[in-house]
Amino acid sequence: MSQGRGRLLRLTVPFVGFALYTWVAITFQLGLAQPAVLLGLLGLLTVAPVRFPRFLVLLAAWVLWSAVGLKTTQHPDLVATEVEVLVKVGLIVFLGVNALRTRAQIRAFMVLV
Repeated sequence: MSQGRGRLLRLTVPFVGFALYTWVAITFQLGLAQPAVLLGLLGLLTVAPVRFPRFLVLLAAWVLWSAVGLKTTQHPDLVATEVEVLVKVGLIVFLGVNALRTRAQIRAFMVLV
């Protein structure tokens, strides 16, 4: 009897990094959030092809527009902090889109995290 497509959980480096980041961010345990995201992003080099959906293109355009606004603002310190947050959110979303590729991965992520 053959397994249906997406039934077997495939542990990839991006999946493990994203799951670890989410667990650490939610539970506030350990200081591993940034290393977990870096692990996941580096793990994307092993996964092909990398997905970049339309909403992520719009998010990247928003981040770019915010960075352009950084040049004209009266409060560059505040805006720079917010642009940095937007870049981090964009990278985490990019990792999530590429880490959760199959139904089994999505299911395991929802149950484990």
